[in-house]
Amino acid sequence: MRKIYYKLLTPERMLLLSFATLISIGTLLLMLPISTKKPLSLIDAIFTATSATCVTGLTILDIGNDLTLFGQIVVLTLIELGGLGIMTFSIFFWKIIGMDISLRTKLAIETSFTYRPFKDVFSLAKQVITIAFIIQSIGSILLFFSWNEHFPFYKAIYVSIFHSISAFCNAGFSVFPDNLIRFQGDVKINLIIMTIIFLGGIGFLVIMDFKESITKHTRLSLHSKVVVTTSLFLIFIGSYILVLTLLSDPTFSMMPLKHKILVGIFHSVSTRTCGLNTMDIGKLNEAALFLLMTLMFIGASPGSCGGGIKTVTFAVLISLLYNRLKGREEVILFKRTLPSETVSRSISLVIGSFFFISLIFFLCLILGVLPPNKGSFHSILFEVVSAFGTVGLSTGITPYLNNTGKILIIITMLVGRLGFLTMSYALVVIREKPVFKYAEEDVMVG
Repeated sequence: MRKIYYKLLTPERMLLLSFATLISIGTLLLMLPISTKKPLSLIDAIFTATSATCVTGLTILDIGNDLTLFGQIVVLTLIELGGLGIMTFSIFFWKIIGMDISLRTKLAIETSFTYRPFKDVFSLAKQVITIAFIIQSIGSILLFFSWNEHFPFYKAIYVSIFHSISAFCNAGFSVFPDNLIRFQGDVKINLIIMTIIFLGGIGFLVIMDFKESITKHTRLSLHSKVVVTTSLFLIFIGSYILVLTLLSDPTFSMMPLKHKILVGIFHSVSTRTCGLNTMDIGKLNEAALFLLMTLMFIGASPGSCGGGIKTVTFAVLISLLYNRLKGREEVILFKRTLPSETVSRSISLVIGSFFFISLIFFLCLILGVLPPNKGSFHSILFEVVSAFGTVGLSTGITPYLNNTGKILIIITMLVGRLGFLTMSYALVVIREKPVFKYAEEDVMVG
């Protein structure tokens, strides 16, 4: 019996189980009368708990007005635990009280944060928690000095902590009813939030790699180079195109040029990972929405709190295309040849993610998840991609979703947070290596 248990409880299933457990606890806490100012249905509680645990930010509630302080703290705790991983805190706690950490638990946390084995998984968990605490603390202090001008002392402390955690964990939740639109032109607040989002989106492994590079004068890994280069490239291209769309859109003709530039840069950073917004997404034209959907689909970097196919996967596919056009069989990045397994995994991830989004989107259309005249073709697609990328941006249709729509988005958020391949491996009964190979035969493609 014990042998069957260990065979079935794979690292991927442990991750899925940890998220399901956290969502269940969060749901029960949110349904308590002390959490809300008005009764919350079961499906709405599950939706909110899933969105917080999967650090998405899509919500049918006004977090600042519909939830009590206790309810808001529940959401914030789910964001922190979901972003850093409940197993990270579990390992840290088990080590402190002297409990042994199983090999499968070690593999599960390595699956979440790194592509290589760690000798001491407790050290990995400790570094993850320490990095998060330092960045979130510094972010909270910097935000406090900016928001202390706008709010009473204690409220300034609270909103600073809330938004620093939300930004670093790439959650996109805000206690303000208009998210961050009221601070659209505030350069300081925008820069602080963008920096926190960027650091939360590049992944803990990259931050640790940079730390070692500075303190021990080691070379940056290929992974870190690809993550930083791709992230900066996407921010630059996204900002440039988004600013152009805002300049050419009559809807935003009254917005000052400074605000348009700041909004363009902010959303190029936030759209791939976090979902905090400084403009009304529902007012954007189709070109801008398409750009945002592309960025959301790419998502954050591996080992971070964000979703999507990840920046490294995108870089591998672009490199694959470039090398094929150059007539090369191997895929080369920064003068390093990538393993064929990595390339194959990247292709599988993109194809699988594309078909999953297409399936959810198709189900939303045929099942009628919105009342008449409450959403369009592109607004539903935007919602699905946002859920998969665990971004949380919306054109405003989230509160109007019926129960079927909420269930579909809940599933999408969970798959997006864990990753399509991780979820697929978790749902496969038993993964076994084939004992033989079939004969090879070619086909014509293209």
